[in-house]
Amino acid sequence: MFRVVIVEDEPLILQSIREKITSMDNQFKIVGEYENGEYALFELDVLKPHLLITDVNMPVMDGIQLIEHVKIRYPEMLCTIITGYRDFEIAHQALQLGVNHFLIKPPTADNIAPFLKQVKQTLYANQQLIEEELLQQFTLTSTARSQQLSSLFTMQEYFYYAYYIVVCIWQPIEKKRLMQVDVYDDVLKETLENGEKIYNTYNRASNEKLYVVGVYSVGEQRLNRLKQQLSSVADHNVAITIAMTHQLQTNLHGTLHKVRKTAMLRFPFEGSYIEVIDAEPVVLDNLLLPIAETTQKQLVIYLTMSQKQLFLDALFEVLQDVKWQEASRKQWSETLSFLFHYLQQHQSKEGKEIVANREASYAYWINEAEEIVFSADDQQEAIQLVLELFGYYIDTYYSDISVDEGWTVELKTYLESHFTENITLADLAQRFNRSASNLGRIFKHKYNYSPIDYLIHIRIKQAKHLIKTQPRLFFKDIAFMVGYQDPFYFSKLFKQITGQTPKEYKKSCME
Repeated sequence: MFRVVIVEDEPLILQSIREKITSMDNQFKIVGEYENGEYALFELDVLKPHLLITDVNMPVMDGIQLIEHVKIRYPEMLCTIITGYRDFEIAHQALQLGVNHFLIKPPTADNIAPFLKQVKQTLYANQQLIEEELLQQFTLTSTARSQQLSSLFTMQEYFYYAYYIVVCIWQPIEKKRLMQVDVYDDVLKETLENGEKIYNTYNRASNEKLYVVGVYSVGEQRLNRLKQQLSSVADHNVAITIAMTHQLQTNLHGTLHKVRKTAMLRFPFEGSYIEVIDAEPVVLDNLLLPIAETTQKQLVIYLTMSQKQLFLDALFEVLQDVKWQEASRKQWSETLSFLFHYLQQHQSKEGKEIVANREASYAYWINEAEEIVFSADDQQEAIQLVLELFGYYIDTYYSDISVDEGWTVELKTYLESHFTENITLADLAQRFNRSASNLGRIFKHKYNYSPIDYLIHIRIKQAKHLIKTQPRLFFKDIAFMVGYQDPFYFSKLFKQITGQTPKEYKKSCME
């Protein structure tokens, strides 16, 4: 399925092009329609079309300006100009920009049919585009769907290597760090032998980078050499897993699942984890770390007696155990989840009323524990944050002295009245005289959002209001008015929160 965006300020022409393309070839899908170039450019990064069809003379940003931007940011995108017979100067400019095709006004079945045929030939001839589309399908869909898609192509033309090395570089999303991928690109390029290649792959999130490398031969020695080379440039706190496979069409989805899962399970507290894995299912023995039965019972006694410090001292001793010190972050997360579950069960037996929905409360503490473990810079910070979390847990449900959370109302009001400003969690922690982790945890427990997530929702809510009540505003102006300097980032965030692009939301408001 080839994705198409149409940019045309004359509604009847736009409608005519859309209807003819849709009815004449079901391999093309219209994913966006815009009345000027700026609106289209604003959302291209979200829609990722294969083909852009644009008029030239439009308000705000004309078609030539739009194509200039597109060729810089999306060089693989095919661009088509809607033009008249006598627009020789425009045609000359378009050719200089690398425009692939022209569509003559008025659009008719007679000129759209050969146009679609030419475009399809160009797209099929674009080997990189086809490879990316196929790899994305192999990555995200079932074998049956991949086989259905690949039947459109001769697979040997695109994936003709005897072996494929799959590399996953992963860090938890909680780390909130941009992954520096250039060094990994360079290492993999240096390992290539004549005729071998690295395929462009679909990365589903900013916290991972996937590589698929087609090779003619591979052995233990080569994989171990690659492991050593990646180890020499690896970032602090990343997990790198390497696997070998044969048929991408049938094996890539499972191989990627394996390397991702292994990276997550083995992600360390200190340094990086780099390993070559085999085809066997990923198993991590003894996922739960030791907490002696007598210690578990002692923790319960301290908890029910509201002996906070004794509870935290006993928990600190558990966290200092050598097996905890040698464990992965995933093992910590799973064991802390078990401990919270154990305490919740005891609360139920003791008849303690925790919250109206005990399961929702349990999920909150589990999520907090996982975020702490995976976001901590090292094991010592993790220990400190875990003790803080359990201390707050005791204060919330067992202490006779209620926790003063009046400041959370003040913080909520502050966010609602200052959402246009550049606000960070560190700024809020300083303003309200609390540690960032403590401030975020208590606010999230009370309002079900972290302070920054609540700020984002305020901004998106205000953006929706502006789109609905002031439809003549440009999206870049709305982005600025709600606190975002980068309109492209705003557009991605808007789609993530609402499920619609700003353009789609605006259209739904007008229907």
